[in-house]
Amino acid sequence: MLYETLSLCRPLPFESEDAVIAFFAHDIEKPWKYDVDADGVRHHKPNFVTKDDANDFRDAKLREYGIVLTPLQANGMEYAEGEIGDKYSNRNRNASELAALVHMADHCSARLWHDYPAKENDPWQGARRVQSSVL
Repeated sequence: MLYETLSLCRPLPFESEDAVIAFFAHDIEKPWKYDVDADGVRHHKPNFVTKDDANDFRDAKLREYGIVLTPLQANGMEYAEGEIGDKYSNRNRNASELAALVHMADHCSARLWHDYPAKENDPWQGARRVQSSVL
């Protein structure tokens, strides 16, 4: 939706497929990252203590599946969560246009509709959960 809407304003210098690849690749470790305790609460597994642990696992998983990102897709994946810390500069743009779109999609996914569809009686016509809230 973001790609199509923004493309109506001004053509984007990448394909929608690039955004999909970068968006999903940046969180590819998530299915392996958590344990669930007896109360159904998620906890990071011991091998996912730091962000670098997750990044290393993600990179290994991409190699395992034979997924080779283009430089543009890699930039979109790297900056999916924004230009953080020493990667931010008011003089240089490290994140590409693709990264900006992936960041917008990631932020919406994490903050706007993160807990939808509702388990029951979701007001959105046809909405349904395909997975429980417990991984």
